[in-house]
Amino acid sequence: MTHKKPYFDTQDADEKIILLLRRHPLIFLGPIFRLVFGFALLFTVRYIIRAFWPALAETSFYPPTALAGYFFSLLLILIFFIDWLDYYLDVWIVTDRRIVNIEQRRLFNRQVSEQRIFRVQDVTSESVGLI
Repeated sequence: MTHKKPYFDTQDADEKIILLLRRHPLIFLGPIFRLVFGFALLFTVRYIIRAFWPALAETSFYPPTALAGYFFSLLLILIFFIDWLDYYLDVWIVTDRRIVNIEQRRLFNRQVSEQRIFRVQDVTSESVGLI
């Protein structure tokens, strides 16, 4: 079984990737929480309607309500997918010649920035607080 080496579009033929970095997975907890909260809200509203207005299922008001619930579910999944794409496609690549930052701005908009390593003159890191 051959193992595919990672590469990117503007990589030179003899350039070697040293690090391929993404944001920490804890950053993605916000979109996960938003998805879970949205579905919990949807199921809570559905339970309240069925518990307190059981006759609503037999009226002509039920199909538009169900359709709105399905639309809300699809909207939640679409927003989660866009958040996941933004998380997964934001990459920092450190090669033996340069540092490349690939940032997904919107669904069809990507920004690629690069800096040659020989041009880097100063690097500062600061850690404030417990975490």
